[in-house]
Amino acid sequence: LDSVMEDTTELILEIANFNAMGIRRTAQRFDIRTEASSRYEKSLDPESINDAVSVAVKMFKEYFPDSKITGYVDSYPVKLPNSVVEVPLSFLSRRLGKELTAAEVTKRLDNLGFITDVKGDILIVEAPSWRSTGDISLPDDILEEVARLMGYENFDFIPPTIVLDKPINQRNIDMERAVREYLAFRCGMQEIFTYIWTEDEYLEAACVDTSEMLSLSTPPSPDESKLRSTLIPGIMKGVFTNLRYFENFRIFELTQVFADRNYHSINDPTEKLPEMARHLGGAFVGSDPRLLFREAKGVLEYMHRAVHMEQLSFAQVTKPLWADDKLWLNVLFDGEVIGVIGLISIKSARKAGIKRSMTVIFEIDVEKLVPLASRNNRYLHISEYPCVDFDLSVVFDEKVTWDEICQTASKVELVKDIRFIDEYRGPQVGQGKKSVTFRTRIGSDECTLASERIEMITKQMMNKMSKKLGGDVRGA
Repeated sequence: LDSVMEDTTELILEIANFNAMGIRRTAQRFDIRTEASSRYEKSLDPESINDAVSVAVKMFKEYFPDSKITGYVDSYPVKLPNSVVEVPLSFLSRRLGKELTAAEVTKRLDNLGFITDVKGDILIVEAPSWRSTGDISLPDDILEEVARLMGYENFDFIPPTIVLDKPINQRNIDMERAVREYLAFRCGMQEIFTYIWTEDEYLEAACVDTSEMLSLSTPPSPDESKLRSTLIPGIMKGVFTNLRYFENFRIFELTQVFADRNYHSINDPTEKLPEMARHLGGAFVGSDPRLLFREAKGVLEYMHRAVHMEQLSFAQVTKPLWADDKLWLNVLFDGEVIGVIGLISIKSARKAGIKRSMTVIFEIDVEKLVPLASRNNRYLHISEYPCVDFDLSVVFDEKVTWDEICQTASKVELVKDIRFIDEYRGPQVGQGKKSVTFRTRIGSDECTLASERIEMITKQMMNKMSKKLGGDVRGA
């Protein structure tokens, strides 16, 4: 030691073990890699301190026989517990493909310093301290030790028994593929793939309650310990990542989310898995929030035509915490809320690092979508008589939604289609008002409509919108 000189008469020797997570995070934060940090970040056995003390005392007696130890302090406030794993013997036999006895397993584990207690078919295995720093925590870890000590060559190769069944039409799988093709090919969206864990900063940006989320026992990093229960945080991260390269883009992801309930496993009754549901999420990024919102709503609104499923509806029921106060809607199927679509609020966008762009995000529960059977198609005869299209510009109150306008106009007899064209706000229509221009198609399957009949239908439609929605024809 360079601090011990020829005239040194006293010294203090520290033999320490440090928290591996703290060492790792500090080394990464300051970008300092040393031999000590590389060693301590690997979770060394704190019980080995006693061995180091014994070696130090032995060396003092050997090289300095006249030296005396005048003080000794042992600070071990949080003792590391030994890992205890319960392993069914049937689990080992089934996974290794060979019938094992408790004596065979116990003998080999005892040679490694493990303490094994047998209770029926269950082996209660206590790992030694030097294997309890994160190395041994699962039944599969014990399985690995047993297989390694017995020798892999002593296990016969037994191929699994496979029963081939007739192919079946899995409409849910076909529907998911159709959804992906619709979004990618028809809507020009790019599919992304994210990790199943979520960073804490995006959970905070999406205002997700983490108390009901599943946690990983060995997370990839301290701030990525939660399994996703929603796709919103992952979509936000995808937006943040792609904004470095693009200003306008559309992305989507169809994958699993996890819930801390309904644990089960189809293949292995001894293994319990959490509830896993399929969700669809997406984002539209650009400069005009209203245009982005309409585009996103249109993508979901017309998805049933390409995917061959029941149609979705939209209404404001429960506002998501991450969404803007005005631009948001719930996605409904058969009256049940199965998703949400909305503009990310300024506060949530700031927390997610999304700057200089507007982002509209949607998420729906794919498990709730109902694919239709192809044999139930009903073909309608195309009318032999011409239809009439005309445009109307109607002034409504600011709070009136397009869905309300469309539903009101569609209830008029012989109205076949309503399509949005444009929306105007300005001094010409007054404060708190908006002018909505839409195209209406009317027609009959029995005859050609005369001009008088067309005018009467138009008046009926305007009367309905005036009484129910307070609409007023612009320029009338």
